[in-house]
Amino acid sequence: MTDKDIELSYQNPLEKSSITYTYRVTTENRKADASWYILTSKVTFSAANLMASIAKNQSIATLIGTQSGGGASSIIPVISPTGTAFHMSSLNVLSYKDKQTNTYHDIENGIKPDIELPVSKLNDYNHILNLIKNNK
Repeated sequence: MTDKDIELSYQNPLEKSSITYTYRVTTENRKADASWYILTSKVTFSAANLMASIAKNQSIATLIGTQSGGGASSIIPVISPTGTAFHMSSLNVLSYKDKQTNTYHDIENGIKPDIELPVSKLNDYNHILNLIKNNK
């Protein structure tokens, strides 16, 4: 989708710390002039919510739909001293960094789309294609 570096940000609310990692992207056979669109809804959550956040905040794609479902805390596997295994949320909260204000914002409650679409139109592909054509 892009040859731009990808930024992945975290906040730790307990320690009041934040960090951004930058990942170098190498691409082959990427269509440079393509305009990317991502359809989002309340079932766009967890890793898909992160994808939507990165795409929107780094201007990689335009989001169409309804606000994504959210989810922002990393999970970690834990094995207790008694041998019980389970997963729990960590203190690393997925976030994005606003470059204008140099502040971090968590993505727990979802990402607003660039182009709002009523829920009743989420599967109306002709309507979505018309929105994309009119957005160019």
